[in-house]
Amino acid sequence: MPLNVILMKNKRHILHIPSRITRYAWKKKALLTIIVFSIYLCFFDKFNLATQYKIYTSLSDLKTQKENYVQLIAEAKQDKKDLEQNYEKFAREKYHMARQDEDIFIIETKKKTDK
Repeated sequence: MPLNVILMKNKRHILHIPSRITRYAWKKKALLTIIVFSIYLCFFDKFNLATQYKIYTSLSDLKTQKENYVQLIAEAKQDKKDLEQNYEKFAREKYHMARQDEDIFIIETKKKTDK
């Protein structure tokens, strides 16, 4: 067999494989479209998976901050109410103020820590 015929057979065989793949892909174009679109959304889009994760973590951080601020606002409203009702009691409890003839004793309890 001449060398020319062998090379032509090999070239036809090499060219024949991609054409099979393209025919199969053309038949399954819906599946191929879905795969390409999902890869694009996961990695190349403006809101890819990494960006979505960052947004989710920042959202959860902001929710915890909101809960803390709501608690601080409730405490401030309670302090305002106490101040309006009895300012002398409020000053004694919060700022340890006393009259001239009084002594103040502050008792602090130690919390037990687990070792």
